Amino acid sequence: MGEGALSFMWRSVLPISFLSKSMLPEVEQKERPVTVISNLPIIREEEQGERTFLSETWYQVWKATGETTNGVVDTWFEVVPPQMGPPEHRHAQFDECFWIVKGTFLIKVAGRTVKAPEGAWIFVPRGTAHAFRNVGTEHGQLLIEALPAGEMRQYFEEVGAVLRSEPVDQQALQRVDERYGIIAVGPPLEEEAH
Repeated sequence: MGEGALSFMWRSVLPISFLSKSMLPEVEQKERPVTVISNLPIIREEEQGERTFLSETWYQVWKATGETTNGVVDTWFEVVPPQMGPPEHRHAQFDECFWIVKGTFLIKVAGRTVKAPEGAWIFVPRGTAHAFRNVGTEHGQLLIEALPAGEMRQYFEEVGAVLRSEPVDQQALQRVDERYGIIAVGPPLEEEAH
């Protein structure tokens, strides 16, 4: 059995505290940092998880990140105030899934706009322009996943700091988006026509 296979086998059965750097396979650091494989399940209750804030009332509750899922998925619960949503944008490096947990959202994906109720699920392939807007009168709730995991939590921490500053520095916001491969392609969705 080769050293790489043995290293993988040991990583899957030993707790992280037993691993030494010499037991991990060599990985070119420029390509991808070494990720310690974890086979521990993650169970989080509704309010469990660290929070990042875009405003006082618009925030994410982090359920899992690339660090806790071996780079597989970033998962967060997003609470969106009424009549709010991000500008239309696309992601260069990951796919995204949305499950509408509470409320009704206007969703735009690849030029198609639909009104999506509670229980709706949306898949957005990487590179596809999309946006959403909570069209209800109460806070809406989404469960969002980015696959493969990137650095979405770090992105929201940085973008939240810019959005909470007065006045909002649009150039700083653009630099944060560029750093994380998020490309703005249009304004936020307008209020629904009645």
